Amino acid sequence: MIVQPEWIANTESLCMLQWTDFLRSEAKRLFHQDGTHANILFSFDKEKGLISVNIVPPNTDHGQLNATIIHTVKE
Repeated sequence: MIVQPEWIANTESLCMLQWTDFLRSEAKRLFHQDGTHANILFSFDKEKGLISVNIVPPNTDHGQLNATIIHTVKE
């Protein structure tokens, strides 16, 4: 069973470090299991923690992806 890190408001830096370690470990586990990986975009909210997980299609232009993310965040 996979246990996700808890998100505690007002401790965002610590929580992000815990999530980063967790997601890196999961990516490594899945790569060893499947022999491949997908690009995934994780979005976090300061109060709620992880709020969305989005698979990035293969061959996506990363400059365009970054511009879209910046535009969305500004909205």
